[in-house]
Amino acid sequence: MGQGMRYTLSGGAVALITVAVTVTLAEGASLPYEASYAIGYCIALATHFSLQRWFVWAHREGFALPIRSQLARYVPFALFNYSFVAASIALLPHLLGVSTSAAYLGAMAIITFVSFLVLRTRIFHAGRVANERV
Repeated sequence: MGQGMRYTLSGGAVALITVAVTVTLAEGASLPYEASYAIGYCIALATHFSLQRWFVWAHREGFALPIRSQLARYVPFALFNYSFVAASIALLPHLLGVSTSAAYLGAMAIITFVSFLVLRTRIFHAGRVANERV
C-alpha cells in the first residue's frame, strides 16, 4: 500500500476524531467552536503523530531523523495547523458570510493537503539529511 493511501486512511481516522469531537462539543454541548476545536485537536494530535510515524511514513531504511528530532519539527507544524484552522473558524464566518462549520471544513481541507507535503518531505522523510544536527 502506498504512502498516499496510508496517509488517506490515517488522516481519515484522525479527521473523524477531530470533527466528531469538535462538532459534538460545539453543537451538542454548546461549547464555543474555538474551545471545541482545541479539545478535538489535542485528542487527535497524539493519534496523528503515532499513525504518521509507525504506519504512514515508516521506511525500511529508517528515518533520516530520530523521533526526538521529528517531534521537534512536528510540534511547531502542528501548532501552525491549529492556528490556521482556529483563525479560519474565528474570522472567515464574519468575513465571508459562511457558517462556522463551513469555514472549519474548508480550512481542514486546505491544511490536509499542505500537511501531506510537509510531513513527507520535512518531518518523516527517509534517508540521511546532509548537515542535519540531531
